[in-house]
Amino acid sequence: MNDKKTLVFLHGWGVSSEIFKPLYYFLKDEFNIYDLDLPGFGQTPIEKPMTLKDYADFVHKFLKDNKIEQPIIIGHSFGGAVAAKFSLLYPNEISKLILVSASDIR
Repeated sequence: MNDKKTLVFLHGWGVSSEIFKPLYYFLKDEFNIYDLDLPGFGQTPIEKPMTLKDYADFVHKFLKDNKIEQPIIIGHSFGGAVAAKFSLLYPNEISKLILVSASDIR
């Protein structure tokens, strides 16, 4: 790969990864950028009722499947709750956590 840091965006409830696309123009030269549609949103179907931990585990699998190591995770709203839960479950697998209007985690 390259020496760029990696950003992973997690979207809020009721939207998809498309919400972040306008930012990519400003970030693409300095960062590797990844996004994903959380289950039940955008292009990712949901197969069962999911807990916050299930969503965090989904993100963990995405990172492993894509060989993404030590990303900066940026979570907005519900994506922020998922990101925060992920950081609690897998604290050694991210370099930074950025929460934007994050919802509550339990």
